[in-house]
Amino acid sequence: MKLFQFSPEIREILERMPDAVAAFQHDDRRMEALTVSRSFLERFGYTTTEEALDALNTDPFRGIHPEDIARVEDTVHRFIFGNGAFDTVFRYQSRLWKDDHLIHAVGRHITPSEAGIALVSCMDESASAEGEEDRSGCLKETLEQRLEAVRFGRTHRFDDLTGLPNMADLLQNGSERVREMKEQGFSPVVLYLDYCHLKLFNNRHGFLTGDVLIRGLGGLLRTTFGMDFSARQESDHFVVLTDREGVEGKLKQLFAETRKLNFGNSLPLKVGIYDTAFGMTDFTQACRRAKQACDSLENTLISDYAWFDREIMEQASLREYIIRNFHRAMEEGWIQVYYQPVIRSLTGSFCGAEALVRWIDPVHGMILPNHFIPVLEEINQIFQMDLYVFEQVCRDFQSLRDSRRSIVPVSVNLSRTDFCHSDAADRIECLAEKYEVPRDIINIEITESAFAENVSEIGRGIERFHQLGYQVWMDDFGTGSSSLGILKDYSFDELKIDMSFLSSDSEKARSIIRSTVRMAKQIGIQTLAEGVETEEQYRFLRSIGCEKLQGYYFGKPMPLPEMDEHFRKIRVTKEMPGWRRYYEKMSRIDLQTDEPLCIVEDDGITMKILFANKAYRRVLKRDHVSSVRDWEDQINTKNNPLHTLHRQFADQLLRARSGLQSVTYPSGDHYMLLTGSTVTRHESYCLYRMNLRYVEINRQADEQKKADFLQNLYYVCNDAAVIDYDEDVVYSLKSSLSEQPIGLNWKTRNIRTVFRTWTDRFVYIPDQKAYRAFMNVSTLRRRLRMIPEKILSGYFRSISDSGEYQWLHHMILPIPRTDFRKFLYVTFQAGPDEETRRSFVRDFYKKNNLPLSNVNPAQDISDAVLWRNWVMNSTDRIFWKDRNHRFLGASQGFLNFFGLRSARNIIGKTAEEMKWYVEERAMEEEEENLLRTGERIHNRLQRCTVRGRQHFVTIDMIPIYRSGKIAGLIGSLTEAGGMSPALAEEEDTDGEE
Repeated sequence: MKLFQFSPEIREILERMPDAVAAFQHDDRRMEALTVSRSFLERFGYTTTEEALDALNTDPFRGIHPEDIARVEDTVHRFIFGNGAFDTVFRYQSRLWKDDHLIHAVGRHITPSEAGIALVSCMDESASAEGEEDRSGCLKETLEQRLEAVRFGRTHRFDDLTGLPNMADLLQNGSERVREMKEQGFSPVVLYLDYCHLKLFNNRHGFLTGDVLIRGLGGLLRTTFGMDFSARQESDHFVVLTDREGVEGKLKQLFAETRKLNFGNSLPLKVGIYDTAFGMTDFTQACRRAKQACDSLENTLISDYAWFDREIMEQASLREYIIRNFHRAMEEGWIQVYYQPVIRSLTGSFCGAEALVRWIDPVHGMILPNHFIPVLEEINQIFQMDLYVFEQVCRDFQSLRDSRRSIVPVSVNLSRTDFCHSDAADRIECLAEKYEVPRDIINIEITESAFAENVSEIGRGIERFHQLGYQVWMDDFGTGSSSLGILKDYSFDELKIDMSFLSSDSEKARSIIRSTVRMAKQIGIQTLAEGVETEEQYRFLRSIGCEKLQGYYFGKPMPLPEMDEHFRKIRVTKEMPGWRRYYEKMSRIDLQTDEPLCIVEDDGITMKILFANKAYRRVLKRDHVSSVRDWEDQINTKNNPLHTLHRQFADQLLRARSGLQSVTYPSGDHYMLLTGSTVTRHESYCLYRMNLRYVEINRQADEQKKADFLQNLYYVCNDAAVIDYDEDVVYSLKSSLSEQPIGLNWKTRNIRTVFRTWTDRFVYIPDQKAYRAFMNVSTLRRRLRMIPEKILSGYFRSISDSGEYQWLHHMILPIPRTDFRKFLYVTFQAGPDEETRRSFVRDFYKKNNLPLSNVNPAQDISDAVLWRNWVMNSTDRIFWKDRNHRFLGASQGFLNFFGLRSARNIIGKTAEEMKWYVEERAMEEEEENLLRTGERIHNRLQRCTVRGRQHFVTIDMIPIYRSGKIAGLIGSLTEAGGMSPALAEEEDTDGEE
């Protein structure tokens, strides 16, 4: 709502009015105070206009007697929606007065209703007539006319809507009628009747339909209890004086009749009953006590009644105490913030907390939230408390940060009425900014039942909180009446499931929770179960993938200083902030599957099994593994074949590639198919999702022997592949490096290309010539036929997963009955000592008539070998030129940057011919100066064109000396991380052109 601005002249007139006047603007949702008169400031104890406006716009009902708030709120509601006059009387407590004063507020729209400007005048009817100032002006005349109408209405005996006597008549004669009934032998009781949720009903169906219910109830009361003993107080509140005998039967009949009103589209009715035999000083007190009994039924969904008793009287006394002492309780620190821990189910770590409020009172001791929160909601003070709690959470965060202690996110509850304040999210954001609290540290909880009212306001509030960077959670999911509709229409980050679902411990309840968790994962919402009290509940929720858990099983709500000691006692660690996103991605995995599923965390050395479902455990047992713990021990025990297998599978496939990876390995008389993918990673840690299958194969005895041999071979070899000459294909069985040709695909065509790539990229340069001769595809079959043992073997240095070159024993074996058309190719870690290896290599080369150069495993690395390795394998962008600016060569990193396949594409050419640099002429002049004087070029910013796109790079160049003379230059190119303001401005201008 865009606020209206008064002209300075009109504002001055309003502020100088002798009455206590406030100007408001309203739309179909709320009223917003624009200005107040100076008399208003004096009457209600404000020092400045800003202070008064802030109070009216954030807590307009503060100071109004609790019993009058509902009536005043209803009047405001009708004023906004009905466009009628604003006219109400209420008791008000100010810091200026010792006792309550009776305030009469009268107002009218002063512009057309669509503009929404209104004036409200407040008169203190408790003051003496002599003390009142003279009123003047047109507003005075209008207000006095309205006041006179109200006074006439009070003296008028009957209510216009229902035809019943008004409350003034019953209050005036009530005590006398009670006395008369007792003299006649009756037992008088006072009934207080109230429709449930009439305000919400009016919002949905309109005031005229609501009036149908009020008028219908008035007629039923007249029929049931008589005309002279029933009265309408205001809105949907009625008072009846009747005899105790038969009253419950009459009420049940009344409930049945009210259900028929408005063609069955009615509301439940709640009734409070006060027996005057309980003790009565006056009839007003009897009505108040009947209302207190009625209010005790606040959560009823069906028509019901309650008798006033001592418990209700004590509750009423406590309620009055809460109202009178709420602000003092905040000032004195009686209201404190406790924290209940939240545990991440898969890791068992402390990952968050919920901020809960406790009132520790010097008179009443611990006042429970379910006693004071409904009262504060009723008197519209709950927003003040929620702001107080939020600020205390911010202060606690500041304290933890200053003491350098780790911090977990905290969720803070907001009441449904908080969203009636249009600036609720912004006021919370001001507190977060004040204490410099990151938005991902505090989450906002909204109970699902809040959506029964104020739906549009809450929707706007959720959107605003998301804009500010907060997560918004739905509390008590499933306890309302329209959960799925709310999820469809509004965006939530987490659902909190109340474990009261499992109070019956029925399979049906478990199925509901399973479905809720699965649905939440499918739409990208996290889940948290609160109220977890038993290990059985914990295990069930963990098994279905509920991400977070909260409840007395992990810890009761406690003050912040007690939390660290609590977790030390139960040996629970705190989740570090940097890991939050890592674990949140883990939480998105749907654990509810019939497939064998395992979640594994790997730090690069040790694999920790976080979760394995029943199907996975069954597969392990079928493979003769007794338990998940036994399996975890095996895959983490060095020298165990399963450790080698899993380590290589993780390092070479899961860590190196995206997507689903798999490996098959023999195990006894069957094979195991292990499939997995990386879910997320942080620092050296990776999280894998794995699946394991048991593959059974029926074999004859001879085949079983072969399988046993292959099984042993599989566990000890580094690489294994099948070479098929007929299909010109290499089939991968196992690869020690994911980048190898047999590691990229399980089936690769063109045998020559596979081993040429293997030679160029993975074999140590001094060994490459010998390896090419060893793997000569044209002579391979002939050489194998000529060797009696029919096995080719050789030792060559190949790059390993550590990045170093290691000696590997390479073997090629013909597969029987294939006429040397298929071969098994394997590599093993070289076992012999250095001298044995040298002798073996020399003998092997001599036997196969291969050259002996560059075969000494222990020879030193020459400068030439070092330079060649760097140029071929480094990602640095290096180039070198002759004195005529022609390229002589470049590193692979340089070629890759410009999208070139080979240095042959640039050798003999200049940069100008390649058309790379925008300022080529200036660049060539600087190169010429370097070649002439030897002056180096450092950090030269240049703009170049790479594959059709412009990049900014920095270039360094130094001279190359031969025999003391400059023979050329060598340089490096680095892509600029940013660009100078001048170049950036130039690029923006170019873009506009």
